[in-house]
Amino acid sequence: MVVVWAELPEADLKLKAAAVEKARKGKADEALLILEKLSKAYPSEVGLIHDRVVILSEMGSSREALSLFEKLEANKAPDYVIRAVVTACRELKETDFALKLVDTELAKDNTQVQ
Repeated sequence: MVVVWAELPEADLKLKAAAVEKARKGKADEALLILEKLSKAYPSEVGLIHDRVVILSEMGSSREALSLFEKLEANKAPDYVIRAVVTACRELKETDFALKLVDTELAKDNTQVQ
């Protein structure tokens, strides 16, 4: 069962938003600590994993981002997560996997793919 954000307590919604804001302000380590805590409380909430993948990729922890992403169903990941993973793949010279992800996104007929 996947927990939907709207069903989370207001306090946890605020924590998640605070974590994203910290990441945007360059405090990725603090953001990850918050998201990891929330992930332990809501292990089936893939949105938390998505956020962690993006932050890890942006901070240059490409191997960790890719490892975490591999636990997800790639075809259900939002395009912003796919972009972060493709960036991580580029850093790791994992071009075959990156191309596979791009092909999957294109097959979705997603006009947001960049």
